[in-house]
This record gives sequence, structure tokens and C-alpha cells, in this order.
Amino acid sequence: HIKQRETLRVGSFKDDHEKKISNEIPKKKRYNYIWKANQRTRTKKIMQTKEFKLGSQTVKIDTGLIAKQANASVTVEIDGTVILGTLVASSEPNTRDFFPLTVNYNEKSYAAGKIPGSFFKREGRPSEKETLISRLIDRPLRPLFAATYNQEVQIVLTLVSYNPEIDPEVPALIAASTCVKLAGLPFNGT
Repeated sequence: HIKQRETLRVGSFKDDHEKKISNEIPKKKRYNYIWKANQRTRTKKIMQTKEFKLGSQTVKIDTGLIAKQANASVTVEIDGTVILGTLVASSEPNTRDFFPLTVNYNEKSYAAGKIPGSFFKREGRPSEKETLISRLIDRPLRPLFAATYNQEVQIVLTLVSYNPEIDPEVPALIAASTCVKLAGLPFNGT
């Protein structure tokens, strides 16, 4: 099939990445060339790191490394407490008269170095603390969205590493706000 076509779309969706592949190139080298071109154009997301002081602690925000299929993803670290925040927003128009925002905060037991065993081998339903933190993040974010915006938005915050001296609510709120700003949604917050 490749011999019948002269031009082949390679890599991203931009027109400047169209390459002409001649029929004289052997088949094996042709596939290698296409694969290498795809690898070059797919790694456009660059990891960025920002650090700032919050009181006496240093906040480190990383983006572009984990969860690349989400609209936005960040990891926020404050003195050993690490939160992974991801945001996925629907792009389909709808006629809802409300804003469907879902915020899920998850604490995994491996974050504290504990692996569940014996009778309780799996993580159960969200604890009361997880539900309260989800609400604590949802309530300040909801009014900052544009009043006409009604697309479905889901924010998932996962505690990856836990330092008992640092409460995870603050890095989770920073991660949620950063995800919303990075996703480019109509958001009036900082």
C-alpha cells in the first residue's frame, strides 16, 4: 500500500510535517524513518518546573511528565507530600443548565508506605476525610468558572507521597487550581 502513495502524513497534524517518501527506499528503512519521525513530533510536551516559597516551605510544581492524555496534569510537592492532579474536560457542546464539576481526592495507602493486607486487601470507598477535602476544593473553584460554561469537567487528585508533618489539603488545592489554569478553561482564578 505504501508504494501506491507518494506522500505520507508523518507525526503531528501540521502540514509542514508531510514528507515525501520515494519508492527507492527499502521497505524496512521506510518504516524506521516513519517511526523516528513520529517519535520526534510526539514529544512536544516539555516538562516545566516552578518553585516558590509558601511561608517557610518550598512548593514545587511539575507539569508535562505524568498523565499526558489528560487535558492538564501537575504534580505539586511540599516537603515530601506529593499530589498528582489531573483534569479532563469535555469538548462536546451540551444544553445543561448547570455546571457538572467533579472533584475526586484519593489517598492511597502506599503513599504512607503501608500496603493493605489480610482481610482488607483493596482500597475501600472514600473516607470521610477524602470526601471533605474534595468538597473543600470544589466549593472555592466552582464560582470562579464563567457563568455560561457548562461542559463536564473532572478533576482527580491523588496523594502519591505523604509527609505526616504536611497536611495534603494545601498541595491538593494548588494542584487543582493549576490544572484548571493549564487546561485553558474559562476560569477567573489564579
